[in-house]
Amino acid sequence: MVALIVVVVGFFVIAGRHPARVAVNPPPPTSTTGAGASPCASTITRVAGLGTIACPSPAGTWGSAPTVVVPQAPAPTRLQADDLIKGFGPPVVNGDNLIVEYELATYSTHRVVQSSWQGSSFMFTEGQGDVNAGWDQGILGMRAGGRREIIVPPQLGYGNASPAPGIARKDTLVYIVDVFQR
Repeated sequence: MVALIVVVVGFFVIAGRHPARVAVNPPPPTSTTGAGASPCASTITRVAGLGTIACPSPAGTWGSAPTVVVPQAPAPTRLQADDLIKGFGPPVVNGDNLIVEYELATYSTHRVVQSSWQGSSFMFTEGQGDVNAGWDQGILGMRAGGRREIIVPPQLGYGNASPAPGIARKDTLVYIVDVFQR
């Protein structure tokens, strides 16, 4: 019994992940850019119904902190999203309880201002107003094991509010989100 506990605990220490952050039966992650590839040279998957990102961030490796690259171009006025890594299983729909990891950078600072990777996973219910409208719309259709970049214009983000340090009023937000469980 003690040996079994050591093996299980050892797995999570070696894997470096809290059990709640691990997707159920994830396939090997598929990256179309590779960890070191130029983001503009990649072929990513467009998200139907949303604008596309002219030069998305590198896909990196699913399940580890991403590198967010805030575009140098003027901030978009329309919600944009691209899948950097395709997931598996059924797509996220309104009402799903999700466990995700994310990085948030802003156009005003061109830096990451929030990261769940440095603390604990973020849990929320899709479509219930737990997150800003741009995040809610941008997450729809994702699959567990997937990574998506979402660029949220101010009218779908926080508008005139400044909800946290590093987020300016009328800021455009750049999220990279990994879905671990739905």
